[in-house]
Amino acid sequence: NPITSAWDNRKVSKASNALKQVDLEPFQTYQEEGSCCKELFIVYHGEMHLKKRGGVQHLGTKELSTKPFSIQQRANSQTSTTLAILGPSHLGSIVEMVELHETGSATLRSTIVAGVSGATILTLSPYMANILLFSNERELQILRALRHRRILWDTMRLDHKHRHADISI
Repeated sequence: NPITSAWDNRKVSKASNALKQVDLEPFQTYQEEGSCCKELFIVYHGEMHLKKRGGVQHLGTKELSTKPFSIQQRANSQTSTTLAILGPSHLGSIVEMVELHETGSATLRSTIVAGVSGATILTLSPYMANILLFSNERELQILRALRHRRILWDTMRLDHKHRHADISI
């Protein structure tokens, strides 16, 4: 992992003491889209699905209205688009945590749901994320790049879904 590869034993120990384990049942919702970002999470076991409701794209602090919908797309906008499926060692809520670090507040851009076999995640509070992740310029740059890539990916998934509403992606 490029973030933790340079950590010394003291920092690894501090991180392990700060992590809280959360076990989720299959398809259990962990956090809802639009709620306040409370913590960063790392998938330890299983999968976590990031799902976006149709209609408006939330990109950081900007909101962009989607293109006009056809009748079929309006019907499909009530469903959700899977933006990403996070597996073991993947970081979740990183876009929101970077925004929280930079602006002081952040809302979740997607609903976070456990996969078909459930999941075990390790959570990290914003306070400890500031100490462990955002205090080092190298790690902060890696996290900003990851945030940028995730926002770009989410935008492409939503744009594809709205132009091809009859295709489930």
